[in-house]
Amino acid sequence: MNGSAGWRCGGWRACLLLSGLVFGLYAISLPAFFVGDDYDHLLKALWQAGWTDAVRMTFWGAWGPVWYLSWYLDYRWWGLNPLGYHLTNTLLLATAVVTLFGLVRKLWPGAPLAAWAAALLFASHPLHDEAIIYLAARGHPLAALLGLLTLLAYVQSRMRDDRGPAFRGALLAAALALSLLAALAKEVALSIPAWIAALEWSLPREPRSRPAWLRAAGAGSLFLCAAVASQGLRFWVVGFESNKLRGVAGDLEALAKRLVEELPIYALMGSLPLPFGSVDYQTLQRWSPLGWLLVASALLGGAAALRRVARRSHGFSPVAGLCVLGVVIALSSLAPLLWADLPLRRRYLYAPSIGIVLVAAALLQALARRQRRAAWALLAVLVAGGAAVTVQRNLLYLRSGAVARDLIETARQAPLGESAGWVSGPLPRIALTTLPRAYGGDFVSGAYLLHETDLHSALILFGVPQPRIDAALKCYYADDYYAAAAIEGPARLRLTVRFRSAAAFAAAAERDPRADREGRLLSAKLRSADPDSRTLIYDLRPHASFWSAPSGMILVYSAAGVRRIPLAELPRGPLVLKRPS
Repeated sequence: MNGSAGWRCGGWRACLLLSGLVFGLYAISLPAFFVGDDYDHLLKALWQAGWTDAVRMTFWGAWGPVWYLSWYLDYRWWGLNPLGYHLTNTLLLATAVVTLFGLVRKLWPGAPLAAWAAALLFASHPLHDEAIIYLAARGHPLAALLGLLTLLAYVQSRMRDDRGPAFRGALLAAALALSLLAALAKEVALSIPAWIAALEWSLPREPRSRPAWLRAAGAGSLFLCAAVASQGLRFWVVGFESNKLRGVAGDLEALAKRLVEELPIYALMGSLPLPFGSVDYQTLQRWSPLGWLLVASALLGGAAALRRVARRSHGFSPVAGLCVLGVVIALSSLAPLLWADLPLRRRYLYAPSIGIVLVAAALLQALARRQRRAAWALLAVLVAGGAAVTVQRNLLYLRSGAVARDLIETARQAPLGESAGWVSGPLPRIALTTLPRAYGGDFVSGAYLLHETDLHSALILFGVPQPRIDAALKCYYADDYYAAAAIEGPARLRLTVRFRSAAAFAAAAERDPRADREGRLLSAKLRSADPDSRTLIYDLRPHASFWSAPSGMILVYSAAGVRRIPLAELPRGPLVLKRPS
């Protein structure tokens, strides 16, 4: 493969333009406050004595030393200022966009539209909000960037120019090192060997060279060694039993069920022309047949492109080559997620979206051969639509962070109560009546808020040394939180939750409120369930110590805001707390 001036990445002007677009799209979310697991990661960073402790840190059985180290360095530099963390994540996206632009330019130097299309579509993809703005998801953009750098270094190592074999060997070693770091950042990067194999298959063949399948298998096997090494390190640190990738590995029936249920939904969420990136899970389930049609089209198109690449004599078939690479990246990046027992989340489509935009770029370039203006116009429409949704979702996270900050500030105002057990000094006593996990939608379409363990970590970070949350009744759908919380005298509190969807009602009716525990101030018991009105009514029964702790308070917490009611101010008669508008 010969290098030429046309392989250059497009110059510093293109880099500045693309980086400016990324920062312009995400500028509104830079001051967004921490949400969700951000607080747990911040607390873990606070407890680390140095960077060596940071690389050994685990979270929920997962070990990602590369991104944990980056998080720890951000904490050392920025402390509890979210601006710095958002700058780092946005910089990761901007660097990935520039790298993708350079990669496509090197693979297809005579087709500027393809490079610009891939970079612009990736920069404005509306599914990236969770991976970029939700700071605890940093492993995804970090692993994807390292994966793109791996592809770029590998392509450079395959170029035959005057730099000599020693330089190309160093680039290959750098690509292997980058793939190892990517796998140590997030498990999704374990699919990089498949990326490399697809790339090698698509590269030009030289006369009397080995068959394409043999070269692809050899290159993929080489990078598979790096992936295996990363998992060896993982198992050594966290063990097999607690490793995330264990998941459904031994249960083929569960794996098949996840494949049938989630693959079409991921296909719908990642499709650029379709408005499924910001809708709830129930809507995605109803449209799953269309998702299967998209999956089938991708497989058939990828197979046709693979056949065309295999039948060429020499040279590079750009459209077919990029389609093969894109389909392999999109599907192989989902494999670790379906294999492991991981929930359906938007951030898991960050790496697969690389493949989606590569296929889109190849098709747009093919259209440009016949209708150049139409291709550029279609690209402009797709980018503008993606940018509009991205800004809208940035606003969602900005408001979600404001609600989380309001909750933390309200909880910090709790008067201090009595000492308890081994803790010296008074404790704030808190009872949460509702706690939605997401803002502005469900766990697929909404922005993260937080739950009681996140609030516990947040209170420690912001100056409450030993907070005590005595009761928390979870409601995971933010738009389905309480309709009214009626406090009927000092002996009984009644919570009414009215759900907007039958699926959300059924899921909540089967869920244990998980608030009846020894030592808690409140116990929750399901009083009645009405499927027709999709309404659940809970009795929140105070323990004897609840009313004897006048320093405690009830937090009525929803996506619309927070209301604090000190126990000492509870009326003796009925009080109804209407849902905020």
